Amino acid sequence: MRGALKVALTHDVDRVHKTYQYLTYFIKALKNRHYRSSWYQLTSFLEKRTFWNFEKIIDFEDRFKLKSTFFFLNESIRFKFFQPSNWILSLGRYDIESEEIVKVIQKIDKAGWEVGVHGSFLSFNNERLLRHEKKVLERIVRHPVMGTRQHHLNLSSETWQLQKDIGFKYDATLGFKNDIGFPRAKPFRPFNNDFVVFPLVIMDMFFMQNPSRNWKKLSKLIRICKEKGSVIVLDWHNNVYHEGEYPGYFNAYRGIIKLLQREGAHFDTLLNYYNHFEEYFLQ
Repeated sequence: MRGALKVALTHDVDRVHKTYQYLTYFIKALKNRHYRSSWYQLTSFLEKRTFWNFEKIIDFEDRFKLKSTFFFLNESIRFKFFQPSNWILSLGRYDIESEEIVKVIQKIDKAGWEVGVHGSFLSFNNERLLRHEKKVLERIVRHPVMGTRQHHLNLSSETWQLQKDIGFKYDATLGFKNDIGFPRAKPFRPFNNDFVVFPLVIMDMFFMQNPSRNWKKLSKLIRICKEKGSVIVLDWHNNVYHEGEYPGYFNAYRGIIKLLQREGAHFDTLLNYYNHFEEYFLQ
């Protein structure tokens, strides 16, 4: 597949239910004078599951005959009242071992989508913590979990070695934290063995910061992907598929996929790209 356009769709599952966002989203919309949005946020408590979009994602991708990778978060960071920067990490998190989460993870996995670990905020340099999160998810799906992406794209010089030692086969964390693009030209093996890093190319929030510019930039990314034999890895969080909460995000995701399909893209999960690494990326 050298020269072919390759794409991997992924979803970081940070939150599954709206909690403190009822207040913070309302204040943000009001501050920005987005009065229609602020009215929606004021009344959004009437909709109970605006972040719970798993069925919508699966149905949409299935219609296009696509499969993607879901990274589930098992956050354990403690709430600290006098550290507001901690609130977004500790408040509103879900229990990955709750009945409703276990059921949706197992459903996604059995339907042929990939499930991976979204390493918690402090796990990027904490082997014990990340190992625990891997084991918990493996108990849920009842088979080894091969892939991971760290929360907030946290990386240190130790992270990939730590992930490899725990038993992960690939990481999908490396990416720009405020823009879209290729941080590395193509997937690579940092230790010259079977552990692979898949660079993240497009994240939803960064794409939507400047959609008009990034639609134009997408054409350049497609060209780079074809020339370098790379893979365009997209990350669209599960909570952004609700139009009221995140206007335009789902339409952008759908539009990107349609554009990539017109370009003749091959879509697959990160695990399948890993399993065919030599065939797809070393020719």
